[in-house]
Amino acid sequence: MSGIHGDKYEAILDAAYTVFGTRGFYESKISEIAGQAGVAKGTVYLYFKSKEQLFTAVTRRDCEQYLAEMQGALANRPLEGVQQPELHAQAFIGMMERLKMDILLDKDFREYDVDQTAEFAANLFMHGCKAGSGIRRL
Repeated sequence: MSGIHGDKYEAILDAAYTVFGTRGFYESKISEIAGQAGVAKGTVYLYFKSKEQLFTAVTRRDCEQYLAEMQGALANRPLEGVQQPELHAQAFIGMMERLKMDILLDKDFREYDVDQTAEFAANLFMHGCKAGSGIRRL
């Protein structure tokens, strides 16, 4: 998408991220997301067929962005002492998939839960089980 269409698309994703994060998936309304994005409700449906598709797009964008940042951080930091780093990376991605499902299916799951779980998974990935033991929720 180019020009204004790209801007609208990104504005919708940004607004959806905020609304989903504060209200949860089930309590979020497309009309509220549209209002926050500064577009008409129908415009959201030009880009996304359903709230589920919009949620998936937000998750994909943010997960890809997060993984790119992590890849950059890991490129400059060798995983010393980590046996089978590829297996650890696959496990981490699995945790992020689980997190996505928690966000989608648990109506009480909030932004704080996302932050706490992502921090736990990142610490577990980077430092092993000992570092992750202080955080309760996964």
